[in-house]
Amino acid sequence: MQKPKSVLIVVDNLRVGGIQRLAIDECYALNKRGIKHLLVSLTAFEENNSIVKVDEEFAEISQLNLKYLGKGKLRQLNELTKFVKQDFNLIVTHSATASLLLRFAVTLNMKKIKIILYIHQLISLSSNKQALKRFFYFTFANKLFVSSNQFKLEIDTYLKDNWWGALFRKKIYFDRMGIYLDRVDNQFKAVVCQEDIPHLIFSSRMTEWKGFQVFLNLASKFDSINHKVVFQISKVKNRQNEIQDFDKDDNHAFYSKSPVSFKYPSKSLHIYPTNYGDSIKYPQSIGMNVLEFLALGVPSLISKEGFESWPELEKSVLIETCNWLNSIEVDDKLNKLLNVDETSARDESLKLRESISIERHVTNLVSQMIEQKDHKMHSRIK
Repeated sequence: MQKPKSVLIVVDNLRVGGIQRLAIDECYALNKRGIKHLLVSLTAFEENNSIVKVDEEFAEISQLNLKYLGKGKLRQLNELTKFVKQDFNLIVTHSATASLLLRFAVTLNMKKIKIILYIHQLISLSSNKQALKRFFYFTFANKLFVSSNQFKLEIDTYLKDNWWGALFRKKIYFDRMGIYLDRVDNQFKAVVCQEDIPHLIFSSRMTEWKGFQVFLNLASKFDSINHKVVFQISKVKNRQNEIQDFDKDDNHAFYSKSPVSFKYPSKSLHIYPTNYGDSIKYPQSIGMNVLEFLALGVPSLISKEGFESWPELEKSVLIETCNWLNSIEVDDKLNKLLNVDETSARDESLKLRESISIERHVTNLVSQMIEQKDHKMHSRIK
């Protein structure tokens, strides 16, 4: 009897974030296909900042197979070496650092198993020293993918602009991210507030580059009688005073909660005012949070976005981009999205489901397993 396929997935951590959201959704989708997984976090569990806690009310969370490591590269290598001894069909890492550790682990076990690395960061956000270090780590993976076409375009430009770029021979493939729609559909949804009061929503880290202050400034313009404000966040120590002032009757702050665990009043709006700086040639403002709100039929007002990864969304009635320094443009786009017809929003959400689903991404993972199996058979024949 043939053993069920299995995948080892490695991340730097399982805090609340887009990469972590993708990794957890990968596990749900693999389980649904009958493919076993082991999800390994290089760092320990964090009680007040955990993507696993965010999903604690979702039934499929009980099916996750998780392992947390801890500080120290030698300790991490030792544990990964033990895991690699198991008969995995594929290794997926969302951590560049882990690609080096996994290469050592595979070599020590004398295994012939493919390591694929997913890159989730604009290379220009790194210093030159950090960028060189990242490219060094990239060489230890058998195959490289980026979850955003912007990342690929920027890496290509970066390599052309540096003399040593010609020495980097690995090809980089684009395999865009997506969300596990069963989690959106089957998650219990609590009622946020009165159904006739539209809400402005912030769903990200409370940092400057994620636009938290821009969101607060924008929200303050609205009369609390007409509009309430909702955002989902993790507890962050240095913002607690601000949150205590904010979390009152007219406003809501939810900790360790998923955006898909709420039913939002009609004409609500998600605000995502990211700021990566003026030097970024290919900004990406469509993250996992935006995809989740699209799945819910809630519009998003986001920062500049070239739609290199999501051409289907450029003309969507559920997405608008704006320059946050142009108050007239912000007000126009804000009012446009707040007045999207409820039926139009629902129909658009249904139309986009296939595009924003994680299924294409998981199909790619399965194809990598088939390539791995074919490679092993070819090696045996030789």
